[in-house]
Amino acid sequence: MAKYAIQNSKQVALLAAAIVFTVLPTIAIVCRILARRVANRALDLVDYLMSVSLCVLSNMFTNGSFVGIFEFGAGIHTSEIRAMYGEHPNLTGIQVLIPIEGLWALSLSTCKLSVLLLYRRLFPVPYMTHAVNITIGLIVVFLLTAVIGSMVVCQPIAYNWDKTIAGGHCGDLIAIIKATGSLNLVTDVLALTIALPQLYMLQLPLYKRAVLLCVFGIGMITCVISILRIISLATVDFDDLPYTCVEALIYSAVEPSLAVVLACVPLLRPLLNRGRYSETGTRVDASSRSLGPTGGYFKALGDDSSHYRLRPLGPRHNAQVSASRDRDFENDDEDGSERGIFAADRMHNSIRVKQEWKVSQEVKDDSKLSAESPSMA
Repeated sequence: MAKYAIQNSKQVALLAAAIVFTVLPTIAIVCRILARRVANRALDLVDYLMSVSLCVLSNMFTNGSFVGIFEFGAGIHTSEIRAMYGEHPNLTGIQVLIPIEGLWALSLSTCKLSVLLLYRRLFPVPYMTHAVNITIGLIVVFLLTAVIGSMVVCQPIAYNWDKTIAGGHCGDLIAIIKATGSLNLVTDVLALTIALPQLYMLQLPLYKRAVLLCVFGIGMITCVISILRIISLATVDFDDLPYTCVEALIYSAVEPSLAVVLACVPLLRPLLNRGRYSETGTRVDASSRSLGPTGGYFKALGDDSSHYRLRPLGPRHNAQVSASRDRDFENDDEDGSERGIFAADRMHNSIRVKQEWKVSQEVKDDSKLSAESPSMA
């Protein structure tokens, strides 16, 4: 049975945020799984991490909102609680609210790890690999700081809700909040920006690149919410905690919720396209569905088409391998484009592969054919 009833707009706002920002990421995850199914792709670690983020987020919202309102009296002044329920309010609500800091950090960390691992798969270049690994290290530090800090700030732990324990003491909770909030903000910015150079260099039409960049730009909203959360937590009055913690609870839940939604949006394209996907997950365009000679990759021959047949001369697989030292750029007498290729190969220590075809045409003399034909007389 609930101990506290909904009495003011703060409690309504907290309850509404709990419902809306739990439903939105749930829909996003469901659509993401459906998109993977449409694209014939199995779920992998990236998807599982995002699902874990949603589960932790839902648990955090349940504890922070429903339990916070009905068991802890979130949104009600401490003076009003004491007037109605005496000097010793229900301690269960306080005990439930303590793990919220760790759940918040875990939800954000799994979401960011999912995004970063996706980056590393899509852009397997040294720059991206190093940047992702460094960011993952910072995320681990952030997670450990938030979880351990929230648990050991008061010793013994029971001193968080029972200040009568002899010898109990608490550290600087505000300092821990600022430290975890700052680390979270840094990892937010890194997760949003390290992929921008690679996205800009993609060989895509300008409008598609603009859409991708806009999606990442919208992700900056999470950074703004992170800043607002730090401000709200730094201004919490612990003597009137039930009333002053509402904004911090809302920001703590909205931030990972939006992060999950924004991380899923770029992967929902299979749900919006009408194309088919092969068993390997690659898209099959309508023009390439037929594998016959009149399919999308072949052009039907007309009456005016060339009838010259291409056939191999000599062995079917004739390969030659030769090695030579590259000529200096200055001493090369060939044309400029060829010299540029040699110079580029030498600079990048690359291997050049040259493929050639020889086409021959056989023309038969009609008069000779007539002379060789047997007489019908």
